[in-house]
Amino acid sequence: VIETLGPDFRAERRRARKSLRRQLGSLSDQFDRELNDLPGRRSAVMRQWPAVLATERIVQRVLAESWAPEPRLEHGIDDGPDPRDLAPALRGLAISAEAGTPAPPLSALPAQIALEVSDLHAALAELADRPGT
Repeated sequence: VIETLGPDFRAERRRARKSLRRQLGSLSDQFDRELNDLPGRRSAVMRQWPAVLATERIVQRVLAESWAPEPRLEHGIDDGPDPRDLAPALRGLAISAEAGTPAPPLSALPAQIALEVSDLHAALAELADRPGT
């Protein structure tokens, strides 16, 4: 995600966007497969939907920001935190998702993406509170 917002090296940013779009498609496909292939676990899979949706919204927001001539996240509009501050938060959320443990508290986030990241944080917290998902 962060590479997509990095310095404007056009070829690198293009590759990062392409990779991010591909990963977003893989996430959506995997969720759909699990939902359809595991009818006995449908309710457990559906409990993951808020986290999947929040992740999709983060990716869409980052992709939208990366297409701006001068990405707002990169240039700190609203004097918000540096977009590189997003990397530790996303790493913490990814570790939490993989381990099924509560996510660490969030630090200050760029205003343009704070809502999406907070939604993911809340969704993962709920999943961690409900074992077996």
